[in-house]
Amino acid sequence: MMDEFRIPDKIGDPLVAWRAWRISMQAVDGKPELLLHSINQKQGDNPFAWHPRKIMVGICNKAEPDHLASETPFESCGCGIHALDSPLFLAKAGYVSFIGPNREEFIWGRISMWGKVIEGTTGIKSQYAYPKHFYIRPDLNLTYSTDKERVELDVWILRDILTQQWGIPTTVAKTLKRKDSKSNEVLIKEMEEPETGGDEDGNR
Repeated sequence: MMDEFRIPDKIGDPLVAWRAWRISMQAVDGKPELLLHSINQKQGDNPFAWHPRKIMVGICNKAEPDHLASETPFESCGCGIHALDSPLFLAKAGYVSFIGPNREEFIWGRISMWGKVIEGTTGIKSQYAYPKHFYIRPDLNLTYSTDKERVELDVWILRDILTQQWGIPTTVAKTLKRKDSKSNEVLIKEMEEPETGGDEDGNR
């Protein structure tokens, strides 16, 4: 059973939008830990890291001294946490393949966004956020190394690790393959299906 992570009740009804992350894996005390990083946003010289069971707080990429976390995002700056209104916009942004230009792996998801929020024509940026639902493709696999061996984990184990570490549902999306003959429209339709329950594997 999933140990669900809940955002505080006092938040009310957060906005929900879509985004993608780079995903990688490392060993911590001999056990696999999945790492999520923003694709574009950085914190100093490093990609902005997302941490399981910790509410994300928007930062200012430009490190403007007057752009405090308690006041971000600002209208005229790229600070804050960014997401798009639809998976269609993610596809148009080039993330539909789930593989980055340097062969890094991507996953998609919907996030809850609250605090100070600025809505644009195709997306949202906010002061606070936390993932609501992850989507991974069926042929995803990752490896990590221990002192003794190199371990490869398949998509179903990765799905379970994401679900347990982050406390949110993770769906293995049927049409999200490296070389998929189906159109982007089919993929996007699957991602946009309403949450009306799922099977025992956590899939719709």
